[in-house]
Amino acid sequence: VLAQVARRYCSRRCVAGLQVCNEPGLTCNMAALCDWYEQAIERIRAAGMGAGDVAIVLPVYWFDRLEEFMEVWLPRGNFLRYENVVLDFHFYHCFGRGWEHLDHHEHLQVARRHGQ
Repeated sequence: VLAQVARRYCSRRCVAGLQVCNEPGLTCNMAALCDWYEQAIERIRAAGMGAGDVAIVLPVYWFDRLEEFMEVWLPRGNFLRYENVVLDFHFYHCFGRGWEHLDHHEHLQVARRHGQ
């Protein structure tokens, strides 16, 4: 499906990026997810969406899975292997325990830390 979408929109200058999926499951095996991401990148690029034209967006989803992602992605050399690939993190302040106890100022402090 991604290759089909890439072929259809590869010549559209208004397309700046293609996200390969949305919010992979929290229990998803990270090595299998990275395998799938590599295949997705290869298919999208082969279908005509060049790195100079379109970013490929890979959702890591919850920011706290970044370390797990990096343990798989880095040793494969993928940051050097693939150009114009972007990681997508979701910083929710409503799911999980404890968020409901923060006031507005405390939420802003957390957001500021995430941006560093």
